[in-house]
Amino acid sequence: MSTVGMLRDMIREESPLRRLPLALPPSQLVFVDGLRLSLESAALAYHRLHEGLLAITVASTKGAHEHNTLIAAGVDAWCVVDSLRRFRRLLQHTPGVKQNAPGCQQFYRSTGALETLRDSAQHLEDRASQALEAELPFWGTIAWTAVVDADQNLVAQMMIVLGALRTGLHPLPKTLGRPIRGEVDHVVLRAFEEEANLSDALRLADHVGAELERRLAEEMGDATDRFSSDLVVRVDLKGVDEPAPEQASINEPAG
Repeated sequence: MSTVGMLRDMIREESPLRRLPLALPPSQLVFVDGLRLSLESAALAYHRLHEGLLAITVASTKGAHEHNTLIAAGVDAWCVVDSLRRFRRLLQHTPGVKQNAPGCQQFYRSTGALETLRDSAQHLEDRASQALEAELPFWGTIAWTAVVDADQNLVAQMMIVLGALRTGLHPLPKTLGRPIRGEVDHVVLRAFEEEANLSDALRLADHVGAELERRLAEEMGDATDRFSSDLVVRVDLKGVDEPAPEQASINEPAG
């Protein structure tokens, strides 16, 4: 299954992560809820990133692209980093999670770069001199592998440089020989002399999320009393016809 296809099913509508049991201990509930929201935000950002990179790949054959598409890709890539790093931190402190489980350990080992990337992005003013000395673009590069013609086994390696171009080298990631899932895969963000394969990181996070779902379903069984989640609240307000002297009408600007 492609990464994007996987994302559509990452958190199912009937998932116990979306309908947490009332009997779940409060100390565990807040962490599990945070894990689910972090995973979904990462999936949403990656889906937008995938579609944007695919559009850039197609446009590159014509030698044209929309500038805003490049900026949007940068925004979404950094959103994936932030969301997966939050997922990583929460997972490390969630009560009941077996930290030495193979899935958790593999995820931790493979996503350590997310910590450096996120912390660097949060302290750009401290990293500016480092980027200058290393001749790196201030916001990094995004590289990916795209399938151009599946019948001909033809792929393209693409890169976006986010920021002013200087004389520094921007190496493409070493993804040759690795399987490609979907039209775009192996999306690698490189910044501050660190890099992370966002596609791989999200797939590993999905495995961890699936294990959390399985364990939660086993522990809570057929519990029917569950929390609702992600509700929309709307309150309609109607202005009064004759406002008091010290009140401003919503139909007229205040004096």
